[in-house]
Amino acid sequence: MASPEPTLSVDHLFALSDAELADFMKKNRPPDGGYELPVDGWDKLSRDERQKLAERLKAQERALAQSPTACSRPLDLNELEARLRDVSDGNRTSLPSPSRTAERLGSMTPGTMRERWARDGETEAYHDLVNDGGRPLYPIDLLDQVLKNSGEHGEMLRPWQNPSDPKSWSLFERQLQRWQDFRKWQIDNRDLEDDDGGFPDYVEAVRRRLARHEFTRPFQLREDPKQQDKLTTWIEYLNFEYWWFDRYTKSAERLKPDHDKAWQELVDFNVLRPHETEESVRTLASAMKAQAEDDRAKKAVQQAMSEAKKVYTLTQQDPKRLDIPKAKRISMMKAATVKLNAAKARRESVKRRNDRVTAFVRATFDYVGAKKDAARHSILLPWVLEQVPLIETEVIQSETHKASPSGNRRTKRSFTSEEDHARKRRCKRQKLEHQKPGSLSGSSTTALAGAGETRTERQFGVHQTEAQGSQTQLLAPERADRIETKDTRETSTTAKVSG
Repeated sequence: MASPEPTLSVDHLFALSDAELADFMKKNRPPDGGYELPVDGWDKLSRDERQKLAERLKAQERALAQSPTACSRPLDLNELEARLRDVSDGNRTSLPSPSRTAERLGSMTPGTMRERWARDGETEAYHDLVNDGGRPLYPIDLLDQVLKNSGEHGEMLRPWQNPSDPKSWSLFERQLQRWQDFRKWQIDNRDLEDDDGGFPDYVEAVRRRLARHEFTRPFQLREDPKQQDKLTTWIEYLNFEYWWFDRYTKSAERLKPDHDKAWQELVDFNVLRPHETEESVRTLASAMKAQAEDDRAKKAVQQAMSEAKKVYTLTQQDPKRLDIPKAKRISMMKAATVKLNAAKARRESVKRRNDRVTAFVRATFDYVGAKKDAARHSILLPWVLEQVPLIETEVIQSETHKASPSGNRRTKRSFTSEEDHARKRRCKRQKLEHQKPGSLSGSSTTALAGAGETRTERQFGVHQTEAQGSQTQLLAPERADRIETKDTRETSTTAKVSG
C-alpha cells in the first residue's frame, strides 16, 4: 500500500455494505498478502454482532481470493474468529498476515497460481452442475476468455455476477452452490411429516406462486424428484427463485415504513450536510470521511488539553508565575479553558452526528439488503425464464432423435453371438430391478394450468453488493414456511433457514 488507511470505528465497519467492506479489505492488504484491518473498538460489538461480522469478513475474503485481480493469501479464519471472540484490551486489532513460504509459491507467480486454481475450480463446478441437471450460464469453451477479460462478457455474466464485485467471474461455483440449495429444497419438500398438508399442498403452492407471476405452463411434479424430466425440474427451480424474490420483495415492503421513519428522524436532527442522501451516508467514502473527522476532533481535544495543562502549570505552579501579571495569568487561563471547551464541544458534536448516522445505517441494513436482493433477482429471473423454452426444445429434439429410425439404427452383423444375447438379458433384468413398485404411482401429484408464460415484472431498480449473503450465501428455508395452503398464509410467511 502506498500509505496506511485511517483507522475505522467498528460501528462504521459494521455498517458497510458488502461491496464497501470488500473495498476496505482490498485497501488494507499489505504487499506480502493477508489483511490488516485498522479498526477501533471490537469490544463494542455484542456476541451476535461479532459472529455476524466474522461471517461477512470470511465471505468477502473468499470472494476476494477468487477475484482475478486479487493478490492475497487466505485469511486465517480460525485466528479471525478467536480475535472476534476474545478481543484485546486495546482499541486496535489487526488481522494477522501469514508469512511468505517458498513451498507455497513454488516456481509459479501468484497470478499464475490464481489463474490455475480459478480454471480448475470453475471447470470442476461446471461439470458438477451439468451432471446434477443444472444449466451453466455459458459454454465451458468460453471459460478462458472470461478469465482473461470478464469485462467484455459483462452482459452475459450479469444474471449471476456477484454484486459486491462486478469483476467476479467465479459464476459456475456460485451457480453450483445455488443449485445445491435448490436440491435440498426439493428433498425437504418431499419429506413432510408434520401437519402442513404434505407434498400435495406443496404442489398447489408451487402452482399458485407461478400463476401469480403469470407462468401458466402445465407441469407435473413427482414425489420422487429423480422421476422428473429436466423441464419439470427447471420449472420447480423457477418457483424456488420466485419464492426468494417474493420473500425479498415482501421484506422490503414491510421494512420500508421503518426505514422512512428512521431517515426522517435523522433529517430532523439537523446533522446531515446538504449533499448527503440516504445512499451516500452508507458508502465507504462517507464512513472514512466521518472517521477522519472524528480523529481530527479527538486530536484537537488532546492538543487543547495539553496546552491547558501547560498554561495551568505556568500560571499556577511555576515558581516564576508571579512574574506574570495577575490579569494576564487570568486571561491565559480563560483562553486555554475556552479553547479546551470548544474542542470538547466540537468532538461531542462530531461524535453525536456520527453515532446518529451510524445508527440509521445499522437500523435500516435489513431493508437495504432486501431491496438489493430483490433487485438482483429481478435480473436473475428473466434468465431462468429464458431457459424454459430452450429446455423444451432440447427435450423435443432428444425425443425426436430417439424415435427416428436413424436414432435407433445399429451396425449390421453377420451373426448374433451368445454373448450378445446374454448382454441383452442382463440389460432387461437391470431395468426391471430398477423399476421398483410405486416409483411411478398415483402418489405423484399433477398441477395443471393454462398455457403461456411471461417474464416477471421488475419491482425494484438495480442497486448495489453477494451476499450474501447479505448475502453473500442463500440458504433454503424450512419446509413449513414453503407450504402455503392459503393466500393469507402466503403474505405472512416468515422464512427460516436449514443447514
